[in-house]
Amino acid sequence: MAGKVVKKDSLIVCPECKKSDYAVVWDENTKETCYSRELRRAYISLIGSRGIKRETRLHYKCPHCNKFINGWKLIILSNNPE
Repeated sequence: MAGKVVKKDSLIVCPECKKSDYAVVWDENTKETCYSRELRRAYISLIGSRGIKRETRLHYKCPHCNKFINGWKLIILSNNPE
């Protein structure tokens, strides 16, 4: 995922279930699980990021299989120009 800027309409593929969805859906699904103040403060949006390095501890929740996936494992399928 490193190097590409994630936009709202970018399709992201889950490496576990191989299903794709828009970055907005991934963001909303992950943000819904931030139930405590600490988790809400630690949350970093997927949209606008320029790739996630392997050393980070960022995880995002797949909207299909509901598993938490390491951010660096996510695959950007398409990045449509706006």
